[in-house]
Amino acid sequence: MLIDLETAYVDTRAQELSWSLGLEPLPALATLDLATPDPHTPDPATGDRTPTGRARGGLTLQLRLIGASHQVLIDSPIGRLSETVACLPDVTAPMPGRAVERVQGWAYEFHGETRHLAGPAFTAEVRRAVTLARTAAGGLVGRFPGNELAVTALIGAVRHGPGGPVAQWRTWHTYPQEGRVVVTRSRIAPARRPAGTVPGMPSRRRPTSPWSNACRSIHHPE
Repeated sequence: MLIDLETAYVDTRAQELSWSLGLEPLPALATLDLATPDPHTPDPATGDRTPTGRARGGLTLQLRLIGASHQVLIDSPIGRLSETVACLPDVTAPMPGRAVERVQGWAYEFHGETRHLAGPAFTAEVRRAVTLARTAAGGLVGRFPGNELAVTALIGAVRHGPGGPVAQWRTWHTYPQEGRVVVTRSRIAPARRPAGTVPGMPSRRRPTSPWSNACRSIHHPE
């Protein structure tokens, strides 16, 4: 789904993006809801048992375009988790290259990178991302006014895995004035509790990053 946004382009520099878990929902310019299929309810159009409703123990995924990039909300019977990648004045944590977290019984993993592409290579990368997200069943693209290469694109999917529901999503944030594309991918699935641990006890975040603690010192591979 492609949406031509009417709001001004907010994110001006790729290096100003931050990453955060657990923020409250921010005002959204557009949203797309996805849910774990429920095998017990037939599709009203085909009669197949592959609907879009949430099964007991399943989850719902909401992709959100916000004025400062993207937010994803994951709702399940045990609570809500949010991922936000945006330029927000009150969030100073830089976007890591990788982060692994155990939250509310879920295992969450994040990967992020910034690609520096020149001229035709940048244009081709943006158009590829837009085509993927526009044509995917779980895709959402916001195109900002004034430059068709200034976009935020998201693709999400939810499914049943061997241990329970699984959600995955990818995003692209483009910066034509810099020739940079920020690409992220995330996954959440039921966590496997190690032997000897106590249910309900939080685990420690284990981010690894090629970047320093200041958003403006992010290393961008050339």
